[in-house]
Amino acid sequence: MRKLILNSLLLFFFANSNAQESNFKFTKDGLTDYVVNEHDGKTQSQLYNSTLDWLDVHYDKKEKVIVSKLKNDQILIESSHDQLVCFGDWAKSCNESKYQIVISFKEAKTKFDLQEIKYYRATTKSEREAWVAINIENPEQYYNDKGELRKSYKHLPLIANYMNTLNGKLKDHIANNTRSDADNNW
Repeated sequence: MRKLILNSLLLFFFANSNAQESNFKFTKDGLTDYVVNEHDGKTQSQLYNSTLDWLDVHYDKKEKVIVSKLKNDQILIESSHDQLVCFGDWAKSCNESKYQIVISFKEAKTKFDLQEIKYYRATTKSEREAWVAINIENPEQYYNDKGELRKSYKHLPLIANYMNTLNGKLKDHIANNTRSDADNNW
């Protein structure tokens, strides 16, 4: 009986320690590296083609969004959003932002991997205009000594919300609109 309980506890611990994230989170440890989505019964090819379809639907010109692609393996996209990176304590001020995401494919799985986020900083007296990267892997500079998000950076967790929404739209599209390989051979 003890062995059964011990084995059950070890199995539970092992399963939870290797669990993959299902949502992006922005914490003092950084933004979630990537999210893996399960798509039961979908082939690698179906997932790849459905993602290309989603890019057609979600973006005006997918040719401008797709940076590179490896057929049935991965797609690298770069896009922009004007409300993605925002700063300010009292008044919220958002900057034009761009992001890169790699979407990878395996049988019945997609991996949604945010590579980088940059925002456009306009010219000031002390700084030149430039695209500035948000440190999503090690965001210590955005937190105070108490481990709380500094007031001027309180809107940065919205990045995780946006990525969760974007990933959710892709998951919904795959679940509801996947075309089969047979559909392509008419």
